[in-house]
Amino acid sequence: MRAFAYKVILMLCAAAFGLVVIATLGVIAMPSIIALLVDRKQEVVDLKKLRELGDRQTVPVRQILNKPVEVVCALGIYQRRVDDDGPLRERVNALLKNASFGFPGKGTWFLVLVFGDSVTVQQVNALPDQLYLARDGAGVPSTFKPVECATIDRARIMKVREAVVVLGEER
Repeated sequence: MRAFAYKVILMLCAAAFGLVVIATLGVIAMPSIIALLVDRKQEVVDLKKLRELGDRQTVPVRQILNKPVEVVCALGIYQRRVDDDGPLRERVNALLKNASFGFPGKGTWFLVLVFGDSVTVQQVNALPDQLYLARDGAGVPSTFKPVECATIDRARIMKVREAVVVLGEER
């Protein structure tokens, strides 16, 4: 009877030790798991490709995307909705009303990407991402029209100078 009791106690101790080891490994692995879930490589817009553009180089927005998109918009600092009086404004603003995204403060701007009835809002921080959004047409050729929103077929992005980009369409 004692031998059986010792075996039960040993099995319980082994099980408890195994749970402690698994819990410890889980705590150690948790930051890695979270990093995989929030990995910047999963962003819709590849900011590295955008940073690598040469000055005054224009590319279709589609070339810097990792997922399919129908509409792209750029919201400047302190902006939480599309202001342009264009055909896409109501659709995008309706989707943005229910979207959760960061604080549009100084040095922060957003790329809004619409696909069907879903919206992805990708935050771009001027300092760590080394990209600034230009809202006007200063420094762009006359063949490029800056816009706040565009369909993916018409959307182009231009690196105006160094780290400044502008969303627009070819004229």
